Amino acid sequence: MQIFATNDKQISISGNRVEISPCDYLDLVDDNNHNKSNDSDDDYEIHPRATRTLYVGNLDKDISKNVLAEKFGQFGEIMEIDIKNQNQPFAFIRYSEISSVVKAMRKYDNEPMRKYENDQKGSTRLKLGFGRSISSNCMWIGDYQDAFSDLKALEKYLNRYGSIKKLLPDHEQKTVLCFYETFDETKKAVEDLQMKMINGRKVKVEFASHDYQTFFIEKKATSKSDGSNDSHRAL
Repeated sequence: MQIFATNDKQISISGNRVEISPCDYLDLVDDNNHNKSNDSDDDYEIHPRATRTLYVGNLDKDISKNVLAEKFGQFGEIMEIDIKNQNQPFAFIRYSEISSVVKAMRKYDNEPMRKYENDQKGSTRLKLGFGRSISSNCMWIGDYQDAFSDLKALEKYLNRYGSIKKLLPDHEQKTVLCFYETFDETKKAVEDLQMKMINGRKVKVEFASHDYQTFFIEKKATSKSDGSNDSHRAL
C-alpha cells in the first residue's frame, strides 16, 4: 500500500486546523488490490491516528461534492465534505463516527474512482487516510462503557488530566464529550488515552471540533433518550 503525501501538512476546514496523517499503518490492501487485512474494524478504530475525518486523495479535477456524497454516504452520516481544488484535488469527508471512516477505507482505498454507473474503469485510484482536527479543548470519547463501569468512573479517571468544566454524555450513542479548561489539558488526555489500555480495553478518543460539538448537542436534543439520563454534568 502506498503512502499518500501532500505539500501541506495542515489544512483548514471551516476554521479548524487539520493535519494530514499518512496511512501506511493501515495495511488494508497492497498495490495490486490483494491481501486485504483480516484485522477487525475495531483494531483500526482504536488506532492512535483514527478519527472521524476521511482523507480522499487522487481525485479528478472535476470532482463534485454530490459525487463524493453519493459514493461515501453508504458508510454513515456525513457532516461535511470539503474539496481542496489544487492541481491534484483531494477532499476531507467528516463523518459522525470513526467506524464510517474505517469502512470507507476498507472498501475504496486503492480502488478506481468511478463517478458514474457506466464508468467501468475509473480514471484514478483513490488514496484514503485519516485527517485529524487539533483545535479544541473538548475531547470525544466513544463506547466509554466498554472500559468504564459508569459515567462517574469515567469522570474520576479523566480528572487526572486536568480541570474538567463539563461532561456531556449521550447514552443512546454511548459517547461523551469532555470539556477541559485548556487545550493543553485536552491534548494530554487524548494523547495518553490513545496509547493505553483501561480495564483491558482500548478507549476511542479524539479532539471534538466546535462544529462537531454543535452536531453532537443538536443530535442529542432530538434523540428519544431519557432527558434525565442524558443531562450534562457541569463541574
